Amino acid sequence: MTGGNGLVAGDGVVFTAPPAATLTLANAPAGSVLNNATAAAAAPAYTQTPTLGAVGGSSGSITYLGSTSGSATFGCANATCTQLSSAIGAQFKNYLTAANCSGVGTAANPSVVTCATAAAGAFSCATNASGGTCQVNTGAVTANSEIIVQQVVDEGTRLSVTCNTASVLPAGPLLATKTAASGFTINLGTVTTNPGCFDYYIIN
Repeated sequence: MTGGNGLVAGDGVVFTAPPAATLTLANAPAGSVLNNATAAAAAPAYTQTPTLGAVGGSSGSITYLGSTSGSATFGCANATCTQLSSAIGAQFKNYLTAANCSGVGTAANPSVVTCATAAAGAFSCATNASGGTCQVNTGAVTANSEIIVQQVVDEGTRLSVTCNTASVLPAGPLLATKTAASGFTINLGTVTTNPGCFDYYIIN
């Protein structure tokens, strides 16, 4: 940085007079920002991992892979931002789970579906389990999980089956049991000709 005539100081003064010689700032790691929050003369310092706002703040933006988020809203309830403040809502374009299941149930009663640890996905239940149950094994279930399951007819391509277009829902409750770190079981009504297809997602 080379100084010269015409430099004007204002709020947040950097130069108190036009510098008479070349100014050299110390090297800093990539992605750093110049930082001197002391409001006093000091050698330049750098912050390599800048913090946007403060805990509980409600504005800011993030540049990620060259794209700026725009009007992002932040409301962290702790310094590591692992919890959002209950006073500030969070808005997302998409919700993504770490894993997504596409599971075909075994030809048995119960019809068993393997979904590893997926918290969401699609599965089918074989006709062998008509009037019985369908068991979805996923480690995403906890003792406090809310599990939402619904019958669908449009997952055939994904599951490589022909989904039943008639209702295969039971007369009573759909969700039968849930077991932490193991999975959940649903009740089935009449399932003939083609397997019943379902989507599910797990909260908590």
